[in-house]
Amino acid sequence: MNIIYKFNFFLFIILVSIFSLSYTFSYAQSVDDKRNEAIKLYNDGEIKKSIILLKSIAKEHRDTSSMLALGRIYLKIKNSDKAFYWINNAALECDKSAISSLRIFYQNKSSKYFDPYKYAQMTRNCLPKPDKKYSDQRPHKKNKQTNKTIRSNEYNKIDENVAELWGKIAQIEGKYVAHGTGFSILSNGYFLTNFHVIDRCNSIGIRYNNLYGKASLINFNENLDIALLKVNAPTPFYAKFDSEKYIAGEEIFVAGYPVPELFGTKMSVRKGSITSPQVKNFGNRRGRILIDASIASGNSGGPVVNKYGSIRGIVSGGLSEKWIKKFEEKGILIGNSTFGLMISGNLVKLWLDEINIKTHNVIVNASKRDTDTIGTIAEKFTAIIECYER
Repeated sequence: MNIIYKFNFFLFIILVSIFSLSYTFSYAQSVDDKRNEAIKLYNDGEIKKSIILLKSIAKEHRDTSSMLALGRIYLKIKNSDKAFYWINNAALECDKSAISSLRIFYQNKSSKYFDPYKYAQMTRNCLPKPDKKYSDQRPHKKNKQTNKTIRSNEYNKIDENVAELWGKIAQIEGKYVAHGTGFSILSNGYFLTNFHVIDRCNSIGIRYNNLYGKASLINFNENLDIALLKVNAPTPFYAKFDSEKYIAGEEIFVAGYPVPELFGTKMSVRKGSITSPQVKNFGNRRGRILIDASIASGNSGGPVVNKYGSIRGIVSGGLSEKWIKKFEEKGILIGNSTFGLMISGNLVKLWLDEINIKTHNVIVNASKRDTDTIGTIAEKFTAIIECYER
């Protein structure tokens, strides 16, 4: 009796499974058939009927292919608002084609939907979980004697895996027109530079530790003149911020890639000091600190580091002739003194916190670096930011 009961039970399970598979197959076939019918209607010139049918499929079955088809139809008939609505809905379901299509809305500065940060968040939310080896959460261990947490440097290197991931980044199209400097701030591909370095770029390239890749604009702050970029690859060497109070006379080092015709293609470092720790606004630019290190074209966006090799600011530029003339008209003679401006690193870090980019601070008891090693340290996280136009 038990044997018959078990046999009947297993037979029931098999029949239910077959029915379920059959239903799933017929359901998928039904959706595909309806969508194909809608596309045929569109090709035959029955645009309204096509749209009605596609809307029905999209709403009833949450079919992203139908949503994307609706978006593309609305684009063709020049109804950008409805196109955005349907493509965005498909992208929220993590449809790859829809996410790619959204670029014309979120990353086009002339679009009313321009919001590169929102686009980056959407893309990030749809990515598969990152390889633990290259996530920003590095393994930690405890020092048995002091019971303090020690951060492991196990992945703090450029190896074949890192180079391979950089090699998979999409190629850049367009004409090279200019360059600036930037630097890595996290191990998962984030870089900072000046907004004015990338403002007119159609595409952005980054050269980092003999690696090269296309970058995306994630966010920017025009008043601070900073831009956040990202490459889809790991960046094992990155800078840490020092958020201590600024002091007049504080020793600093300006790193970057200025005028290659004069300084060559290698990174240059110039030593200087903070002339005035007071944060000032210059025109519509805010958060500037006066330094006495010389700034040349190409330095823009580069890191300003202290004796610990930590970020104190970002190169902004020199005092313009307009400002110097303004002072001289008031009887203040600047002469041939070399002044530059850096953006307050503390303000930059606050802005990054506001947009949920959590950077690292240097530890309080960090060791002072020898002057001749500062360049070696900075070179690892400093990058060339290249601008391309179509």
